[in-house]
Amino acid sequence: MILNYKKGQVTVFIIVGMIILVAVASFLLIRQQTIVKQPIFEKQDISEEFTPVVDYVENCIKDVAAEGLILLGERGGFIDPIASGFTSNSDATESSAVSLADNWKLPYWYYMASANNENSFAFVSIPAVSLGIKKGDAPITIEGQLEDFLAEKAPQCINFEAFEQQGYVITPQGSPEAVVLVADQDIVFSINYPLKIKKSTTVEIENFFVRIPININKIFEMATLITYLEQNFHFLENHALNIITAYSGTDKLIPPMSATEFSMSQKTWQRNDVEARIKEALQINIPSLSVSGTANYKQIDVGNSFRNSIYNSDFYLSADESVYAPVYGSFSDLSVYFDYLPAELYFDANCDPICKPEGASSNWLSLIGMQRYNTVYDLSFPVKIEITVPVTNKAIFNKDHYSFNFMLEANIRNNEPLNASTVLIEALDTGLSSITFDEIQKTSAEVTIATKDSLTKQNLDRVNIFYTCVDETGFMGETVSGILKSKFPICLGGILTAVKDGYIQYSTVLSTDIQTKKTVNLELAPKVSKNIIIKKALMQKQGSGNNAKFVPVDSTFANPVVLGNNERATLTISRTDSINEEDYVNFIEIDGNQPAEMQLAPGTYNIDIKLFYNDPIVIPDQDIEGETIEGTTIEEEFLNGDLVCKFEIKEEDLANSNTITFTVLSSNIPGIPESDRELTDLSISSAINADGKFCSQLKPRFE
Repeated sequence: MILNYKKGQVTVFIIVGMIILVAVASFLLIRQQTIVKQPIFEKQDISEEFTPVVDYVENCIKDVAAEGLILLGERGGFIDPIASGFTSNSDATESSAVSLADNWKLPYWYYMASANNENSFAFVSIPAVSLGIKKGDAPITIEGQLEDFLAEKAPQCINFEAFEQQGYVITPQGSPEAVVLVADQDIVFSINYPLKIKKSTTVEIENFFVRIPININKIFEMATLITYLEQNFHFLENHALNIITAYSGTDKLIPPMSATEFSMSQKTWQRNDVEARIKEALQINIPSLSVSGTANYKQIDVGNSFRNSIYNSDFYLSADESVYAPVYGSFSDLSVYFDYLPAELYFDANCDPICKPEGASSNWLSLIGMQRYNTVYDLSFPVKIEITVPVTNKAIFNKDHYSFNFMLEANIRNNEPLNASTVLIEALDTGLSSITFDEIQKTSAEVTIATKDSLTKQNLDRVNIFYTCVDETGFMGETVSGILKSKFPICLGGILTAVKDGYIQYSTVLSTDIQTKKTVNLELAPKVSKNIIIKKALMQKQGSGNNAKFVPVDSTFANPVVLGNNERATLTISRTDSINEEDYVNFIEIDGNQPAEMQLAPGTYNIDIKLFYNDPIVIPDQDIEGETIEGTTIEEEFLNGDLVCKFEIKEEDLANSNTITFTVLSSNIPGIPESDRELTDLSISSAINADGKFCSQLKPRFE
């Protein structure tokens, strides 16, 4: 039986959709205040012989305008983010902008300015405070940037030599001055450039302008509203928490935030795997966010009501004025896309390197078959938002739409959305917690606890002794010279637990009464630090297609091969001994032939070794029954070896060695001649030792 406590995460998306409808009123008031009447631009009447000159200048203005708008849209409203003060580094969640292709920096519109590991938090919001539309609205404005860009670039593309060769005499009467005005439905790019033009007649022209039919006001309004909703209602964090809830559970790939299971078996997860799976879940589900009332909004039906609620956790913006009245026209022609950048994630959890239930380290819980899972997640991740609008003249931007992009940063701490008022309380350790029994409760006959090191047989000092009766655990004291003598609470079937740093926790049943003195002898297994080396035994491919098989290279079983610099191995050990001792799990990662250090205790272990190869490898085209199967080049790291076995590590093994060498079974895909490689070879690593037949030949070596 499993009892799952989701802490309200399942319903959070329902609440968000309701709350934000009320809150946009103040935002709407602010946005309405920015609407001002725009000046009127009119074309000057000129004769046809001067039209080519005017068209030439205005085409130059149009090209510069399009370039500036494209840069503005690609870079979050900032033509030059670096000059505007944005910085980026290798960690996208510790920056004010995210580095994308070709050193393209995309600024956050809302992000946490303080470091990820701090306990107090400061946030920065860009719209209105740092970026506005009209000159004077903010320190940096869209009008001002486009105007500066036009003033810099337009003179570089205006050259009248070709006209002079056609008999025109063009005399500038002053320097060009750029003016950009964002109107309600378009943007006016103008150059005040007095020219005296003479051919058969003479004309003076002062102003040249073009209108770019882009409603940047509406795009900016949508972007600002999305930022406002994230800042105040944390829709990205709530969506991420819903995703974790959907993907987590004691029977799933991500440990649950809270669950209790009555079972004698315990589920564990490697922390690195949990991080990778959360990245995958975000990458799949963040794009499912959508905005009602926009062109690309659609409901998703996957045939499961709970999954549907995750995929359709949109936040409601409607063209219906009873909900939210867009200031600059309906949002129905805008499309809004959300995208998570999969390489970027700050991740922490209260488990390292193994996520496990409370029962895994508290033996009184294990003995009654109760596993408590309490996983505390900390996440920070960037989300790219793209707003697009169709354009009527595809030639302006060389595509059928205009695109505006910006970043938002989502931040979760202790399974809750993070804001400036959040106060972090350190997550409770999932091990044994206790009170101290009052002396009046200790009424049993005297109990003597004797503790020794199971390897050296020496007395162990400062072993903490706990006693659990029913659902109350109390600290009884610590051993001195390996002995603790104390009266205990009277209890039938109580649990005695001995805990010492660097040793495997030990528990046993202890019943107490008022008459019987008792002595309990405990031997604790020490966790001994050893150097760990991982080598590989190679397999060799014979045959091809359905007749292919992999056979051992005997010499490498007798003398395993060191790992190359382009290989990485992971080792997970899980100790499976008596119910009296805690389950001990450890994990290390080794690059190439570098040794690592791991603590082990005597006992029987499940060993899981994975070998990865991280250089490009070519799989050629294949001809199967007259059909050509296209090959590929694998650029990403792939599994090239695997070993899952059960081994015993004895007391004398640890006492007489400094280094333990584990051997992983490698399918050696890179060693197959390129012409003989097949796509099916890539799936062989986890299958060649599926029945454990090579385990007896690949036992650990102690040196």
